[in-house]
Amino acid sequence: MLTSLKLRSMQRSQKEGESMVSRVLPTEFQQWLLSCAVLWFMTGFFLDGWAHNHIPALETFFTVWHAVFYSGYFFIVASLVGITLSQRGKQGGSFLAAIPFGYDTAMIGVVVFAVGGLGDLVWHEFFGVEKTIEALLSPTHLILAVGGCLMITANLRVWFLTLPPLGVPKFVDQVPMLFSLASMLSTLAFFTQFSHVITVRAGGEPPVLQMIEVSQSAAITGYLFDTVLMLGCFLLIARRAKLAIGACTFVLTLPMLAMALMRDGLLIVPSAFIMGLVGDAFTRNIFPFELHARRVRLLCCSVPSTFFLCYFVTIACTSGIWWSVHLWTGSIVMSGLTGLLLSYLVLPPKENSGAN
Repeated sequence: MLTSLKLRSMQRSQKEGESMVSRVLPTEFQQWLLSCAVLWFMTGFFLDGWAHNHIPALETFFTVWHAVFYSGYFFIVASLVGITLSQRGKQGGSFLAAIPFGYDTAMIGVVVFAVGGLGDLVWHEFFGVEKTIEALLSPTHLILAVGGCLMITANLRVWFLTLPPLGVPKFVDQVPMLFSLASMLSTLAFFTQFSHVITVRAGGEPPVLQMIEVSQSAAITGYLFDTVLMLGCFLLIARRAKLAIGACTFVLTLPMLAMALMRDGLLIVPSAFIMGLVGDAFTRNIFPFELHARRVRLLCCSVPSTFFLCYFVTIACTSGIWWSVHLWTGSIVMSGLTGLLLSYLVLPPKENSGAN
């Protein structure tokens, strides 16, 4: 039986190896084609954002802005499918095996985006249409953002998988990668526009009529900032060596306890303790980071989202939440996504490799 299992394992490894060999990086033309599709998509994205910021009475789904935005999505889908079919025609094999390196995750993004779009329709039926800052933190909108980022960063992933050329690089050769990164940064700026330097300005009249939104913006900004502080400090030591069980709970709970004693917030301390336990569960088998990339990313995503889930449950069970469901559920998702992005800072994607 053991011999049979080994044989099956060897056959599986051989098939995976053949699949990996058959896949190639996208050509320069294909990268430029996808960049054009992303440009269309991002143009529609920001046009729709402009419309919502300048036309408050805009309620219908069927608008020119949405038409540009979603047609850009279908342009990306068509580009990815067309590139894959072209590659399949050259090498044969299955559709999945013909997807170029770096574009496989973009294909996942296509599915995530579609799921987010369908989920958004259901969400609106149950909770209504989001307004102002609510639209930025609605969980279904954040799912759309995740799917969109997976699509628009395809050429950025290709750059990590490509051997750097010798000599002085040409700007035009790096445009697909640079535009991919700029598109991701634009998307992140869009979904954090409530605290962006373009939005929050010191000049002009005091925002008396917008104080509620200002209060919400300050709170959410604080959540994201706290996520970076907590995770950043813990990852500093988790990156260096294997930690003892309880290290994460100690590091994350003690500062929260000190703040709670000073600011009368002891009800929040159990949330920090649970967050620490989740962190310790992942930390047990996480060193070295390079060998456990998925666990590192799960740690960075799960720790802050666990804390803010427990935090809002605690608030709801004690004083009650005056925020809309769009805001507080979206805050949980945003904190998890912030932690996930931070994981790519401490552990960048593997270079010159097909897996990460």
